[in-house]
Amino acid sequence: MSQDITHLSDFRAHDGSREFASLPQSELWYAVRDHVEKLEGATLTGFLCDGVLEAWIDFSFRNHDFSINDQFSEYYFFVKDPF
Repeated sequence: MSQDITHLSDFRAHDGSREFASLPQSELWYAVRDHVEKLEGATLTGFLCDGVLEAWIDFSFRNHDFSINDQFSEYYFFVKDPF
């Protein structure tokens, strides 16, 4: 039996952003944050972490604003200005 490692979604939040994907957490939040900073064309715009359970990583890429949230052993991916 094969198991999807990526879950594509189209969940619209009350603030207008859209959750579009989730992945199982295979790296800790600081490794993901550091990776985002190294992506060509990406700019880290914000970071918030409680130091224990959850982090929000905000960045811009190709004129779009993205957020990555980790909780419940998953990474959730959001875009602020969905089409």
